[in-house]
Amino acid sequence: MAAIMKLSIVVFVMNLAFISPAYAVLPDITVAELLDAVKQGDSLFRNIDCKYTVDEQHDQSIWAESGIPLKRKLEIHWRREGINDYLDVTNHNGRLVLGKPVRFVQAYNGTIRMQWIPNQNRGSIFNKPFVHNWTLPIDFGFTLGDRNKKLGESLDDCRITNIRQKKWQGHECYSVQADFTNGSKVEVWIDPEIGWRARRLQIYGPDGSIERDSSTVFKDWGRGTWFPVKGIFRSYGNDSSSGERVVSVEKRLKVEQVTVNAKLTIKDFEVQYPRGTRVLIYDSGESYIAGVTSVAGFGEDESNPLQDNPLPDMNPFAVGEDPNETKDKMILVCFFDMNQRSSSNCMRRLSAKAQELKAKSVFVVAVHASNVDENKLRLWLQKYRIDFPAGMIKADAAKTRDDWGVGLLPWLILTDEEHIVTDVGFTLAELDEKLKGNSD
Repeated sequence: MAAIMKLSIVVFVMNLAFISPAYAVLPDITVAELLDAVKQGDSLFRNIDCKYTVDEQHDQSIWAESGIPLKRKLEIHWRREGINDYLDVTNHNGRLVLGKPVRFVQAYNGTIRMQWIPNQNRGSIFNKPFVHNWTLPIDFGFTLGDRNKKLGESLDDCRITNIRQKKWQGHECYSVQADFTNGSKVEVWIDPEIGWRARRLQIYGPDGSIERDSSTVFKDWGRGTWFPVKGIFRSYGNDSSSGERVVSVEKRLKVEQVTVNAKLTIKDFEVQYPRGTRVLIYDSGESYIAGVTSVAGFGEDESNPLQDNPLPDMNPFAVGEDPNETKDKMILVCFFDMNQRSSSNCMRRLSAKAQELKAKSVFVVAVHASNVDENKLRLWLQKYRIDFPAGMIKADAAKTRDDWGVGLLPWLILTDEEHIVTDVGFTLAELDEKLKGNSD
């Protein structure tokens, strides 16, 4: 009977090992063999196109005086291929700009860096790459902190002192202990069953205090390309009162969509500025309006439907202007949105210049770029003492704005004395120059 029981146990153990190879004891491995395997796993990723969210929690004792919200949620769309990078971040931290969460877009196509802040309708172009601290999925099991180096290369730069087998959340891993050149130490749990990615990572400073740790859950997104699906990342600091080591920042990653080794083009690493966006060329100080003007090889001139043509009939906007008042006068039309800060500023500045413009034979007309309650618009105009004629787009706002070639608001249109459109999409600061051009 005892012999039968022993045989049954042996058979059971053998079957368990057969059906659960992920839990089998890993074979011994040399440093060179491990580095080769990890680098092979790194090589499977030529590019990444990923959408994900990050929930961040900042420790109050460390961050309270910094002005950084203690909690925030980020929605991020990120692409990378070689040195090319694209990042679109929407920051949900309780703060709104023009009624919306702050959004920030930046891209580097290997030659220029492009940035865009939609809330403020601002674009910028730089002749150098960007460095940012936004959380990326590769912070979870793909690097040791340097995003320009993959896991295998980073480990190769360290002095590996020990490799042993350890379990992490039931998974057999190679626990690799290594020293950085600056005296810091790292322990990383590498699982060969998931493409030699790191399930867990801990980094300690030269004094032995923990600096950061992370743990990651991976998913095979196709053809053996294991990529994070969720993870937790913690960095540490000292409590300002007690001096104790505490979690300074905790970040929780949730990946929603990933395409590995997608067919990306150079356009995927450029910001597609909406028509009418003013873009500053940082190094030269020049600027252009997307879809309207170009400068120094940047921007694309598009034919505005109104340019060099008679100003269309404004009666549908019910602005109530008297044709006799516009005779032999230049007309300045301002499309605006009373709920937009930049539009409000433009309208108030126009109102302040009303008498000056009248003396220059300029007739000013304002058009609200969408249909709103007439009483609310009237009260808003009274509040800001806008006394020039104003109306609104009453039907099919999108088509009307397109027919008029209206870009991002506020949008200015200027005619000559014969009411032929001479300039579109310029700023109020450029108005005097445009008026001078019409007078020459």
